[in-house]
Amino acid sequence: MLSQEIHQKIYFWSLAYLCFSVPFMSKFLPFTIGVVILILNFLFEGNLFLRLKKIVRTPWILLFVIFYVLHLISAFYSTNFSEANRDLFLKLPLLIVSITFSSISLSKSQKQRLYSIWIIAVVLVACILIGRAYVNYFDTGYVRFLFYSALAEGKHPAYFSLYCLTAIILLFQGKFEKWKVIPLMLLVLMVFLLSSRMQILVLLVLAFVKVCHEFAQSKKVSTVVILAIIGIISLFLSENLRNKTRLNNAQKEIRQLFSQNYKNSTRGAIWGFGLQTILDSPWIGHGNGDEFEKLNQAIQSKVQLTDSEVIALANVTFQDTTIMKRLYSTAERRGWDKSDLHFRYARWKLIKELSSPYNKFYKNFYNYHNQFLQSWATSGILCLLLLLAIFFISIKTGVQQKDFALLAIVFLIAMSFMSESMLERQYGVIYFALILPIMMLESRKSV
Repeated sequence: MLSQEIHQKIYFWSLAYLCFSVPFMSKFLPFTIGVVILILNFLFEGNLFLRLKKIVRTPWILLFVIFYVLHLISAFYSTNFSEANRDLFLKLPLLIVSITFSSISLSKSQKQRLYSIWIIAVVLVACILIGRAYVNYFDTGYVRFLFYSALAEGKHPAYFSLYCLTAIILLFQGKFEKWKVIPLMLLVLMVFLLSSRMQILVLLVLAFVKVCHEFAQSKKVSTVVILAIIGIISLFLSENLRNKTRLNNAQKEIRQLFSQNYKNSTRGAIWGFGLQTILDSPWIGHGNGDEFEKLNQAIQSKVQLTDSEVIALANVTFQDTTIMKRLYSTAERRGWDKSDLHFRYARWKLIKELSSPYNKFYKNFYNYHNQFLQSWATSGILCLLLLLAIFFISIKTGVQQKDFALLAIVFLIAMSFMSESMLERQYGVIYFALILPIMMLESRKSV
């Protein structure tokens, strides 16, 4: 039987592997290896009953466990068993990783090493992505490779943008040293190029709060910090970059969300339909997997555009050589797929010309684009309250320990949850299951 010291070393290096592998989001470096080692180490450590009792006595760990259990229970009254099983497997790290933290003991120096590993991994991935984007741009001349999902190589850019912002927050821990300037500038640039609007807005808020915090602490802000903030604001104000990063669209959508025409906003309409479906079963939700079907049934019921209209216009378009030449020319210039241009053009034209604001949802299927609504719709009001309780305890811990980094991470995750269903993808799940527990875990004194 292994000694306690060896078990703790296995825990640490498993977490180190996770902190390094998760930012790569690659099947060639699967984070699941770290999760499996964590749970095996937990099971073979001995004194299982005592450690399970510790889970019950640790509120934030217990909340993670119950959150998963509620999804498990909701699978029993779901009619979509395949989707329910997929989602339970997807969210399994929320259960496994949180349970193992009842046995993990980290010193402050070990935490700092884990943070450093995360920063190094994110910087490496950022360099790789920018390098590949430059090569693709040089080979094709298509500027799209430098922005949004093309820069993220087809993955949802919000997740790596989330990782970059986490690394930026961790870089600002403790005294700011000169060597941090270069990785900080790279990561800030990466956030803007990835064009995930919520993360850009969070970056601006955190930058402003950090400057105010520095003034409050020392009455004088480091020149490096001031230059960094000026650089961020300059990027934000740059009209060219604003267009590329969809910030102008973000401004328009925010205005729509707070107006009477909120349903003209894509998210406003989705949230409206989401609340409508939630009110049909607010206490226990619709069941794991069924919530997607309920939402999209509600959305598609409002779409007035028909398949026959799209097919008819597509056929007419295909026969019009003038339009097709123009479409092929645009596709060549922008690097679009040419296989179904006439159908895509027909959809775009009809959606633009017809009056219904819901036609933009034609043949598109969505999640709730809000994790709080998603959890409520899946497993009911208790699931929502548990999720909110996790954030409440995290904020309370951050305030008590005067931990600016923890509070910043909580704000980042909460705002990301407001605009995306972050726990519906594996790299959102493992991030939530990993980063908050590491930061919440009380540091033991170094021997």
